[in-house]
Parts: sequence; C-alpha cells; structure tokens
Amino acid sequence: MKKRFLFILLVSLVLNNAYAQGSKSLLKKADKEYNQLRFAFAIPYYKKYLKSTKADKNAFKNLANCYFKINQYDSAILYYEKAVQLGAIIDNQLGELYAVKGRYDLAIGQYQNKKEIKQTLLTDARLYGFQHLDQYLRDSMDYKLSKLNLNTGYDDFAAVPYKDGIVFVSNRPNVGKSNSKKNILSGWDGKKYTQLFYNNAKDSVSSFFSTSFINKLNTGSISFTSDFKQAYFTKNANKKGKEGIYQLEVWYTEWQNGNWIKPKSCFSIMQVLVISSLLLHQMVKDCIMFQMIPVGMGVQIFTM
Repeated sequence: MKKRFLFILLVSLVLNNAYAQGSKSLLKKADKEYNQLRFAFAIPYYKKYLKSTKADKNAFKNLANCYFKINQYDSAILYYEKAVQLGAIIDNQLGELYAVKGRYDLAIGQYQNKKEIKQTLLTDARLYGFQHLDQYLRDSMDYKLSKLNLNTGYDDFAAVPYKDGIVFVSNRPNVGKSNSKKNILSGWDGKKYTQLFYNNAKDSVSSFFSTSFINKLNTGSISFTSDFKQAYFTKNANKKGKEGIYQLEVWYTEWQNGNWIKPKSCFSIMQVLVISSLLLHQMVKDCIMFQMIPVGMGVQIFTM
C-alpha cells in the first residue's frame, strides 16, 4: 500500500512538473511574439497560458494590449479589467476604451483614480471633457465630410494628392502584378501588409501605384515634392534588427525616364519603435516632416 502511494505521488509530481514546464513554454512564446510586435500571433499563446495560470496580471495586461493594438476593443476591455482586478497598473488605455464605447461614467472613474495618484494636464482635460459631454460631443466643424467610394472593408488611409488623383495606403488583397508569390500576414494584426495604391479620385477602381514600391512587408505612407519627381515613403527594412523586428524606415526614390528608380534607404532607424505620418511640408520649401517614437520617449516630430 505504501509503495503504491509513493508511486502515485511520484507520477503526480512528474505530471505537475511537465505541466508547469508547458505553461512556461507558452508564456515564453507569447512574450517573444509580443516583444517582436506580432500581437495577433501572441494572443493565442497568452490565452492558452492563462487557461492554466489565472493569476498572472502581467499576462492579462499584455493580452489586453494585444487586443488594443489590433483594435478589438471589447476584448481589450475584458482583459484590462481582469488585469486590474489582479493589481496591474494600466495607463490611460482602459479609460479611453470606456469612452470609445460610450461608457463615460466608467471613463470618469478611471481618470478620477489616476488624478488621485497623480494630477496631470491630461487627467484634468479628459475629466473635464467627459464631465461636460454637451461640449465634448458638439460638432464644431465647418465642413461637410464625404466618404470616397474607393474605400473597402480593409484599412485604407494616408491619402496624398498625386497629379490628377491620389495615392494612399491599404492592406486590401493584392491585385495585379506583385513581387510576392504569396500574401504574407502581418504579425501585428494578422492582416495583410500594406502597399501603395493609386486612384483617380473619381471611381472605385484602384491599382498598385507602381511596382517599384511593392514590398513583401509594409510600404507607406508617402509624400511627394511639389513637381512629383521625388518621393519619400516609409517601408520595412530589408533585414531584421537586433530585436528581431523589421523596423520601419524612410526611403527615397526619383522619377527618371518614365519610371521610379530603385528606392534607397535615406534614414537609418536606431532604437526607434515606430515611424508614421510621413508628411511633406510645401508652404515654404520642400522638406520632410514625420513623427516617431524613440525608445523611452513619447511621440516626437522630426524634419529632414
């Protein structure tokens, strides 16, 4: 009887150890995907890990962050709330998500709690806005907005004028000629990578702007000089950085002999997480203005 008990105990210990090792392996995979900004791929690992480990506040917080990054706000709220219940400290995401969903009473509660910890201009501004909804929601625009018929159910954004039409960024399915033999999904949101498209701004037919800009990863946004002979745009680097991430970089090309020449990287990204909103400022002289997030800092505006 004693031997049987010892045998059962030994088997139980072995199984528990294997189970624990399996959970650690899941968390390690989840964290790796998360740290490489592959949020869509991190989600299933975190969810599977949390089925067995229900008290890991950091894992719940990271899972919520993943859903926040891919704009699945209901799921983000659910897991932020679970993380908070376990003692996790959330920045402004939960309060902002409550407001997005029209739950202003909960948004006010979130910012009041933050104000008690530390009063800032942001907490004061958000509280004032949510507590004065008649002013906060008032339409003060003097222009009528009209949706262009070029839009799809995919992400279509960052449109800029180009001669008689517009060039914009989209992750719609590839059409026409492509340098990629298959559609690779982005780890950020599980969708296709973005490319540059052209539309004459009159109908719904859009096509690749130029095969010179087609990239197996993300391409866009773009800005042109006033004569449309030079272009600056963002795209992923050709090689992974030390963190295992294809960093976004600023690239340059010229219009020569009826074609855009092979683009060249003109801005090396060192310790930068995100580059976005590439703009061309033409009021005084052609120059590039863009925003990015250097490590350890908020969004900053740069020019070159």
